[in-house]
Amino acid sequence: MSEVRFVEDLLRAEYVALQPSMQRTLAQVETEVRYALLPLTLPLDRYERILVRGRLKECESSVDSLRGGRKAEDLSPKIQSVIR
Repeated sequence: MSEVRFVEDLLRAEYVALQPSMQRTLAQVETEVRYALLPLTLPLDRYERILVRGRLKECESSVDSLRGGRKAEDLSPKIQSVIR
């Protein structure tokens, strides 16, 4: 018997699967930016600094953004046609 899954469940599963690679990519980008800014940070005064911060969206926030305010019922037929 096939299990019926909502669009949000599929998106959450995809997010969880991609999260480790997203975290590695974030760390890599932050490191590369810090390295590129190194010549600018060395001559700064003691009270000056350059902050480099990245963040990953939380799963629920990502799902809500992708949904775009539409209800799950609106997306279900579309995702079913893509799955088939």
